[in-house]
Amino acid sequence: MAIDRPVRVAFVGAGPIGIAHLKAFRSIGVEVVGLCTKGADTGAALAVEHGFPMYASSIRELYERTQADAVVAALPIAEMLNAYRELFAFPWASLTEKPMGVDLREAREIASIADFAHHRGFVGFNRRHYQATRTALHAISTRTAPRVVTVLDQQDRDQALRSGHPLAVAENFMYANSIHLIDYFSMFCRGTLSDVRPLRPWTGARGCTVEVELAFNSGDVGRYKAVWEQKGPWAVEVTSGDITAVMRPLEKLALMEDGRDVDPFVDFSVDENFKPGFVVQAESFIDALSGNPGCPTIDDAIATTELVSAIYQLS
Repeated sequence: MAIDRPVRVAFVGAGPIGIAHLKAFRSIGVEVVGLCTKGADTGAALAVEHGFPMYASSIRELYERTQADAVVAALPIAEMLNAYRELFAFPWASLTEKPMGVDLREAREIASIADFAHHRGFVGFNRRHYQATRTALHAISTRTAPRVVTVLDQQDRDQALRSGHPLAVAENFMYANSIHLIDYFSMFCRGTLSDVRPLRPWTGARGCTVEVELAFNSGDVGRYKAVWEQKGPWAVEVTSGDITAVMRPLEKLALMEDGRDVDPFVDFSVDENFKPGFVVQAESFIDALSGNPGCPTIDDAIATTELVSAIYQLS
């Protein structure tokens, strides 16, 4: 749907992530039209605090009163399935947070709800929109040599519980949080997955280490290592021929070519002044409303969720 006026965007959820989305969308000049949250008194106060023109006590009311073109939803993982039944029922496009549900089964059910409703759904894989990620992808785009993508992950179910996540979410933290790291294979590895070789398979034990090698029909190779209830970095390294890109932390980038450091000439300010990736993600979502590619879809989210399941041998 081409829109020749400022896009009208409503919001569901006003926690820290929802407000981070709000700041990003306001920075690109959309028209923010309303907010829906749980708890009328708290929600109405949040609407006033953050300058929303109206507060709605339900998603239906939010749509009917705003007639928004799009909705941005940032909800607790355990609440997604029920909320999306209502969210996808209206003719706005949506940008929702990852993961799509507690596990692969729930993610597929959410996708089926969207498909049945002919809903245009997009998912916030904000690390795809980091300046570091975009620059790394551009740097290796001309290399034809096979890529070796190494991902280091660290997760802690006990810390997740202490942070307030429900047990079902904490025990499925590979979907809730490792998906951030595993999505780098979706970004950088070309072709389709042809083989999954567990070197140290997931056991579910506290303090276990998972190591898996992925083969793609393009010749690209993925190497995944995750430590659970242990300390470790989040890091990604991509090598193709004579060039290597290292993201550690993920928001930053080091490039090496022929063994020498190369200045990536990256302006990181947009990822320093806003939640990383959120401004470019907001722009990509708005562009998607006019049919332009670039913002991950529900289908993209399902593909990465299936990759999580394959790595952890959960299906």
